[in-house]
Amino acid sequence: MTKWIIAAVVVVALAGGAWWFFNRGASAGDQNAAVVTAPVSTVSATSDQVVLQDLAAADAQIQQFNAIVATSTVVARVAQTVATQAAAAQSAGNLVAALAAKLQLRVASSTATSSDITAANTALADLSAKVADAQVQASAALGHIASATGPSSTKLNAAAELKKARADMAVAKQDFVAARKAIDSVLKVLGVTR
Repeated sequence: MTKWIIAAVVVVALAGGAWWFFNRGASAGDQNAAVVTAPVSTVSATSDQVVLQDLAAADAQIQQFNAIVATSTVVARVAQTVATQAAAAQSAGNLVAALAAKLQLRVASSTATSSDITAANTALADLSAKVADAQVQASAALGHIASATGPSSTKLNAAAELKKARADMAVAKQDFVAARKAIDSVLKVLGVTR
């Protein structure tokens, strides 16, 4: 029996608390409603025009912001891609230059005919030139990226600089293709097969 009495007291207390909670803000809500409706009733036709003009200006600003974000995102992606390519080109250039030095030692100690040695030395000179040019192109691409993403860069300037950076990387790629052919020529003279 005492359980039922305790349960009834708890239910009454909860109901009373809920009633108080929901009714305590009724008078404050009425005051807030008066504050909210007062400025709305004083709006004039001129104010509507001003609001619409401000809205149009805000829309134009938002569109400009969205264009800048889209452009800067594209510029950032392209710049990051080209920067990654340039870093890889510089790293590959360092490895190929080290390989060229080892090949030079092998050619110098080779017992091949003099015409083959001359051909190998010519290929090594071409290899060194192509690797050096690829590294120069990679450095130039990084310079163009810095210009494209710098604080004084404009949309047109960024596009032109990124185009130059991509062109530099295309030349670097061609340099590595030629360097690889030169390596194959030297390996052929040395009699190294894969």
